Amino acid sequence: MTKPTVVIIAGGENSRFFPLNFNTYKGSMNLMGKALIIRALESLQKHGYHKVVIVVSPKNYQGQGLSGLLAESKLDQNITFVLQPEAKGMGDAVLKARDQLSEQFIVTSGYHLNVGELADQLLELKAENVVCSAPTLEPWEYGILSLEDGRAVGIVEKPAQGKQPSNQKVQSIYALNQDFIKQLAALPESDYNFETALNLVMQNQSVGVLALPDSLPSLKYAWHLFDFQQQLFKDLRSHTSTKAEVAKTVVLDESQGSIYIDDGAHIGHGTRIAGPCYIGRNVKVGDFCLLRGGCSIEADTTIGAYTEIVRSIILSSSSVHQSYVSDSIIGHRVKIGAGFLTANKRLDRAPIQINIKGKMIDTGRNNLGVLIGDEANIGIRVSTMPGVSIGAQTLIHPGVMVYRNVDHQQTVRE
Repeated sequence: MTKPTVVIIAGGENSRFFPLNFNTYKGSMNLMGKALIIRALESLQKHGYHKVVIVVSPKNYQGQGLSGLLAESKLDQNITFVLQPEAKGMGDAVLKARDQLSEQFIVTSGYHLNVGELADQLLELKAENVVCSAPTLEPWEYGILSLEDGRAVGIVEKPAQGKQPSNQKVQSIYALNQDFIKQLAALPESDYNFETALNLVMQNQSVGVLALPDSLPSLKYAWHLFDFQQQLFKDLRSHTSTKAEVAKTVVLDESQGSIYIDDGAHIGHGTRIAGPCYIGRNVKVGDFCLLRGGCSIEADTTIGAYTEIVRSIILSSSSVHQSYVSDSIIGHRVKIGAGFLTANKRLDRAPIQINIKGKMIDTGRNNLGVLIGDEANIGIRVSTMPGVSIGAQTLIHPGVMVYRNVDHQQTVRE
């Protein structure tokens, strides 16, 4: 049986993903040598989903950004890109792809690592329309399902505390049919017309529910990359490439997790690496470094001598010189001068909050260092307070203590 078309929503501004939202779609983030969306597409291919429509923003269209990344992949799938010129919500994105859709189709995000398996589970319910849900202790923060005899009869968006119809929050994968498209097309344009159309379908048809025991990892905010890192660490297997140069005095401690060292990597004298840890292609780690707690260092990155990296993600082609980096995410092609220090805990040890779009968001993390966007330049002896975000293409002058967020393409002198 031919599997239905899969629509991946990869447009929008991804504004809540600041500061890693500047150059491309968030699902194109590379973790452990491969973009999240490539992993998702491989999962779909493995489960027989060969027709995929990806709805993208202008910065990811016609060979740019995400579409350029996928052009370099070796996926054996019929992948079509559809442009969403403006960020007008999920409903608008689906309507942009309507001419490419089968009678029944799957709608999902581009970063679920087991999306092929999930899509099969949706289809096994034998319903024309199926939603996916998972339990939550904070229903007032999400779209919550109203349930009746195991089927969905409505969605309440962020219900008042004590007024929630269930504890089941909607997850970002759906099986839908052309009746849904008709309902959606008849609605006025709005940011939430997808949910409105789904509510209308629920009132007129039996909508199945795939209830998962746990929530799927989200990629709403940049620090959510740590959740995907931990998920990938579970499957990491120790490997040291024969094409890597590892000094005889290097200590590889695998007592807490695997260590993967890829082709062309160079690990200098006296360095200690404690797993889990991923070191990508052509990464250079200088002498007397310490990598511990769970680190992923992506391709072509340089870690200077006497540097300590703790529980962090450093994306490709960046460089960090003689510094301390903890619980942080550093974007692509970032240059960091010597003496860089990240504070990763509040003095009162309370959970760290981050200002996103003018609203303080509780990260739920007691340890969080700095988030740095692509192509930022950080001078020597710069320090950052816990949870600070530094935008892409910024310039931070030497000796600055960064107390608050810095927008993209800004210069900070003091």
